Amino acid sequence: MNPPLLPAFEYIESPAPLLAPLADYEVSDEHVRLGLHGSGSIEVTTTGISVLAPDALGYRRTIDRLGEWAQAQWLTAQGFRVMRGAVVARQGKAVALIGGSRCGASVLALVLSRRGWGLISDGLVVMDAHGCMRALDPSVTLDIEAIFGLPADVPVTPLTTGRDRVKVSTTGHSDAELGSYVFLRVKQSLNQLAFERLPYSAAAANALDENRIPSLLGSAPPPFPIFEAPTWRIARPVASVDSQSYSPPALAAMLMSAMDSEVN
Repeated sequence: MNPPLLPAFEYIESPAPLLAPLADYEVSDEHVRLGLHGSGSIEVTTTGISVLAPDALGYRRTIDRLGEWAQAQWLTAQGFRVMRGAVVARQGKAVALIGGSRCGASVLALVLSRRGWGLISDGLVVMDAHGCMRALDPSVTLDIEAIFGLPADVPVTPLTTGRDRVKVSTTGHSDAELGSYVFLRVKQSLNQLAFERLPYSAAAANALDENRIPSLLGSAPPPFPIFEAPTWRIARPVASVDSQSYSPPALAAMLMSAMDSEVN
């Protein structure tokens, strides 16, 4: 088993940032720090991540709100390509679900992880210079309304974030070679689901770069070139009378069928 990819959060007792007109933010070649009024600050260097907070509650709130941001900055400083989305894998091949906030990557990854796939990561898509997707914590973060319908035995942990969110543990998967990209989009202009196989192109490469999280540390290495892979697009409407056709279970079934057809 590979060692943990991410460093542990180091706790440093310190007063929480005071309310101010501008956010508590500081950046240099060696570190970047972001503060949360009334809770604490989180600081990233090339060697670790520190949480500066007055107490355990402030420590937890700071991690729940800013922890993923800090982890992304630490990973980019190590030379990884970090994008927004989630990653699942099966039989050693990884599928990167690429998309920003509320695109549905997390809940789709959770459904797939309960249908024979394993979760590599959620929130952050982490790729190394050899095209390997690197495994993080085997859990997804969801808005609380997204967990309705899950079996009662699924481990759920409430988070102290700005809105009601929970962390849901699921079946994990170790590091895996990149197999394909799936771009997830929600579009106001659509009235029905769009699901298609795309040729890998400059447009796909640009879309991947648009989802890359840039490093704020001046000492971070430049990003390596994007790896080519089979590419799919799932674009769904914001709302429709036929929403069951693009529910997470329906999308998971479509994606699994498409992947199986490609292999065969």
